[in-house]
Amino acid sequence: MTRFTLVSVLLHAFFLQLAVALIRPTTSYIALDLGATAVSLGWVVASFSLLPIVLAFPLGRMLDVGKEKRVLLIGALLMLATGPGLIFATPNLTALCFWCTLLGLGHLMSLLSEQKRIAAGTANHNRIFGIYTTSAAAAQLLGPFLLGLIGGQSVTPDTTALLVGYCATVLGLLLVSLLMLRNPVVPSPAGRSPGGIRRAFATRPGVKEGLAASILISMLVLCAIDLLQVYLPALAVERGMAVSEVGLLLALRAAGTLVCRFGLGWLVFRIGRNRILVVSSGMAAALLALVVVPMPLTPALVLMFCLGLMLGIGQPLSMAMISSYAPSDHQGTWLALRLTGSRAGQVLIPVGLSTLAIGAGAGAVLTGTAFLLLLSSLGSIRPLARLERNET
Repeated sequence: MTRFTLVSVLLHAFFLQLAVALIRPTTSYIALDLGATAVSLGWVVASFSLLPIVLAFPLGRMLDVGKEKRVLLIGALLMLATGPGLIFATPNLTALCFWCTLLGLGHLMSLLSEQKRIAAGTANHNRIFGIYTTSAAAAQLLGPFLLGLIGGQSVTPDTTALLVGYCATVLGLLLVSLLMLRNPVVPSPAGRSPGGIRRAFATRPGVKEGLAASILISMLVLCAIDLLQVYLPALAVERGMAVSEVGLLLALRAAGTLVCRFGLGWLVFRIGRNRILVVSSGMAAALLALVVVPMPLTPALVLMFCLGLMLGIGQPLSMAMISSYAPSDHQGTWLALRLTGSRAGQVLIPVGLSTLAIGAGAGAVLTGTAFLLLLSSLGSIRPLARLERNET
């Protein structure tokens, strides 16, 4: 991987995650302004992931056969179109869901393009994916600060001002995307051949189950991070918390994630990748369940920082495992499968939990997500142990 390729991907990841860190809480505030309940807010959250469930896999196949330029550019343009749409054409929750659907597709296309470049460009996956996700975590740290700065001390912010900030960020994303088009990923000769789906899933015994376990943990970790961005503002409105406090809490979560990724390579060397994945996800589940407990701001900030430490581990390790074990010419397919699982969780979890816990509010969704994350951590112990034996 050239220095230009790495820097451009890191910049792209920074702008992408900064945009998402601004827009996801903003859509929650827009939904609440439009009269959303916990159940209807669940559908707004789910709309972000509807198209990715269907399209992630074929988009991954497109990347594997050399159509990355098209995926990269369309993704940035879809995200850019979402901003004006939310400002000028969102009179009701149905319209909000439509724009969130386009946002989710643009985000998926941009994210897959980044991850394919990282996976195809290096052999040191633990270190490079750690650097890559550190860039994303830095953006997730800055985004909530901007949210609090623009939103101020009010319980419900000026969403138009937040959307203008989002549009400015996505313009940066588009410019970096145009730079990346000058240096496209060249597919391997095997990747150009059609119909290789069976080969994509042809792995050594025990590997497929281990990858599936890591994908499940990654799915619920991503869901937890995403649902925090959406449901923490709703929980704050229920409790009369200012937007600036919400921004600070989300920033401390991102700060914890950023800190843990600086030392991720050392942790993997000392403890082992699979063991860290299981322990961190179990601890994240316990900490996430505590988020819904009313407490003063200072202990809440400490809690969110610790939660960020644990949530920051699952994503880079899961991507590194896929890049290490998946066939080299089908990495885009496996990365797409990982994102398909994540987006499926982002649809089913908020809709299912908010429907089952009608009247319980935003806290029920976060508590239910914590329980599912704990189950996935416990269920992954055996397949990841088998994968570790396969490594040695």
